[in-house]
Amino acid sequence: MTRRLRIKHVTRVSDAQPAPSSHNEVRMTPLPPPGQTTLDARVTVGPATATWSYGDYWGTQATGLDLLDPHGDLTITASSLVETAPPDPLPEPPARTEPAEHTASSRLLEFAAPTAPTAPTAPTTGTAAEHAPRNLTRVA
Repeated sequence: MTRRLRIKHVTRVSDAQPAPSSHNEVRMTPLPPPGQTTLDARVTVGPATATWSYGDYWGTQATGLDLLDPHGDLTITASSLVETAPPDPLPEPPARTEPAEHTASSRLLEFAAPTAPTAPTAPTTGTAAEHAPRNLTRVA
């Protein structure tokens, strides 16, 4: 079952002295990851001014705006409506021994073993033992 979420984010800036002008960029438009669709997204500005949008280097939608007149306050409001789908089921976790077997066959094995500077302290091992699953199998 899908869900629709209405999101509203308001940023307000107040200056003690009016700014003669300002250039601003905001990234407040939802991204389109798998399972999420943006049905509506808008950015409004007060005092009113023209805005423009572009996709930045990372694929985020940026909204730019210039206020060329003196202003003491600036309010930017982003409103969105997104539809989300339930996430895909998680994959089965690896068998309890699989991570240890993978580590044992790795060329990075030397980094997996404790050394004098990295040996866990008694309080740490005690806490770990309290929270470890009872059926934990140690793999050499």
